[in-house]
Amino acid sequence: MGVKINAQGNPDSVFLKSMNRMLNLVCERIFHLWLQPEWLFKLFPQSREHDHCIKQMHDFTDDVIRKKREEIKSRKFSKSEVNNDYGLDSYKRQTFLDLLISLSGGEKGYNNEELREEVLTLAVAGTDTLAVAVGYTLKLLGKYPEIQEKVYQELREVFGDTDRPLEKEDLMKLRYLDRVVKESLRLFPPVPFIIRKVLEDTKLPSGRTMPAGSGIAVSIWGLHRDPKYWGPDAEHFDPDRFLPERFNGINTH
Repeated sequence: MGVKINAQGNPDSVFLKSMNRMLNLVCERIFHLWLQPEWLFKLFPQSREHDHCIKQMHDFTDDVIRKKREEIKSRKFSKSEVNNDYGLDSYKRQTFLDLLISLSGGEKGYNNEELREEVLTLAVAGTDTLAVAVGYTLKLLGKYPEIQEKVYQELREVFGDTDRPLEKEDLMKLRYLDRVVKESLRLFPPVPFIIRKVLEDTKLPSGRTMPAGSGIAVSIWGLHRDPKYWGPDAEHFDPDRFLPERFNGINTH
């Protein structure tokens, strides 16, 4: 959004605290059956806390969206005269929020509520998942120093001794790092399982039928470690598993 909340330096950020607590409450509902029915959940104090966290996140996001609209109207992106508290005018390039507003049609595009939904979807779904992905990748690089060395040498080849920022063209050159990240995501998916609701009676290959209205959990973790798809060494960390000549032989569906 182009907002500086200094999450690393200020863990007491209202938005960050509300988001983390809300995610914890969602997990509580998943693993405690008595919190899952909406009517029953509303009888518990967690429901009021959940609603409060969502309101805090909505208020913060709505305020940023309102000020971003004012900034766009002023047509002074680098020297905005709009009064703001988030450092919005310090961003020279277009942010995700800028693009959402402009590509949806500006004033005739998404309304503020629709913008809020898109922004929060990205923030909530992308924050912890990215941290988990980076954390496990670093852990694996520490465990396998020979792979870490290959990544280091590739980075040296692309960046040399400079400390310049990453550019889009660099990504196409970091092929080994790309395989490392993919293999890390295979072994340690940030979202280990997904939950879906069955919309209509569905017959499985086993002959059993899942009735409409039932809930199912799909284990991404299990699928990513299944020898049926990944071979007998499915538990082993091998970035070259994603070499085109090897990966193309895997049934991706």
